[in-house]
Amino acid sequence: SLISEVSRIYRVHLSIDPAILDAVDTTPETIELLCKQAFFLLNKSRNWGELFLFPKAISRTTKQLCGSIEIDHAKNAKRILGEIREDIENYIFPRIKQNGYETLSKEGIETNEIFNGPVLENGWIKDEALGEITSTIRTEEIGQIIANIKGVNYVDNLSFRLSEEVTELTAKKNELITFEWLNAIKDQSLVITSKGEDVYFGANSGLEVSIGARALNLEDIDSSIQIQPDLPEGSYREID
Repeated sequence: SLISEVSRIYRVHLSIDPAILDAVDTTPETIELLCKQAFFLLNKSRNWGELFLFPKAISRTTKQLCGSIEIDHAKNAKRILGEIREDIENYIFPRIKQNGYETLSKEGIETNEIFNGPVLENGWIKDEALGEITSTIRTEEIGQIIANIKGVNYVDNLSFRLSEEVTELTAKKNELITFEWLNAIKDQSLVITSKGEDVYFGANSGLEVSIGARALNLEDIDSSIQIQPDLPEGSYREID
């Protein structure tokens, strides 16, 4: 049977880019469609004797970050908050970088090794680029991430709950921790200050809080993606 000829079976967990979720209606049907597209894409170019199971979308659990962040200028708030969100999301579940043939070849990877795997639309993914989900998150680590962002002066009294000091969160299996920013800032659970003044004091809704848009991180995709070597120069005939 076909099953007996399969030497390796891979489970697939799919984390959908928040930038995509922001642009479409997040319904079970949409998630199912994205998982189906990933399933067919992986199995279309799989190695002989290997099989990718139908992807399981990682569920997201939304938490709030409480405390205060002092920034250099109020005019930089939108950019700084956007970078805070991006860096924390990347810490919890690192984005994947894809590489083209030329880049991998220059790194000394043999052609056979490059092509011994699924060919994706934007190149290949190296094993070391596959990050792990951070299932346990601590305020100490989140505070350090925020403090490292340009324009942040200091971070104070971080907690994952307003009414009491909660400094650690642990995700369940197949669960991804995310943070809700707009209402947290509007409700003053997370206070953004500049020169001692509350940047968003008096905001009546989350829509009045400006956060830099998520990027699709196109810089993570080689600008000159190649999925095959350059053809030799001179007179030749391509034979299919």
